[in-house]
Amino acid sequence: CFKNRQGNDTIQTLVGAACRGIGLMRDIRKDPLGYFLNLGVKNGPYTWLSLMGSRVLFLNDARAIEYIFSENDKNYHKGKYNEGLRPLLGYGVFLSEDELWKKQRRDMAPNFSGGNFAEFTKRIVEATEAMLQRWEKAANSGGLIDMNAETTRLTLDVVLRALFHEDSEEALQNMKDARGTMLRMAEQRIWSMVNLPLPWVLKMPK
Repeated sequence: CFKNRQGNDTIQTLVGAACRGIGLMRDIRKDPLGYFLNLGVKNGPYTWLSLMGSRVLFLNDARAIEYIFSENDKNYHKGKYNEGLRPLLGYGVFLSEDELWKKQRRDMAPNFSGGNFAEFTKRIVEATEAMLQRWEKAANSGGLIDMNAETTRLTLDVVLRALFHEDSEEALQNMKDARGTMLRMAEQRIWSMVNLPLPWVLKMPK
């Protein structure tokens, strides 16, 4: 970044803001999870950020998050950064809003209630028991357990068993690899300062 030689305060302010915005996006892109974890530790319950012209509130307070989601949800909408997840999640319940979200939520409700709940519980128990067996084996051999990897694996295992009735190691690994590829692409688009239209990206040579 540079200093305006003519001393115009307005231009200097705009240049400074642009430089800070570019630097902030660069820092976040390097390690998004680490950046926001450190931000919460440093600043406490909330922090206002200026991200490429948008004012964003980062919350690190359970009560405030509950208020937004359950008590005053009509006053808040998903930001433009969620668009980076659109290729992965489409227009499903995680990204939809207002009347579309309500309809999708109503349509989904029967699948997670009534007679289906007992079957889901059984599959969750199976996945948990498989995880504990892995932990016992690692503990007996003096090995280390990567909790981040294990919690991710448990989540995927539950999804495969409960929704697809599949518990093979190959299916689990394929799902893990595909999920990683899609999330990396989404993360790159979310924190990129310039994004090509997705249809163009998908047509580019690999």
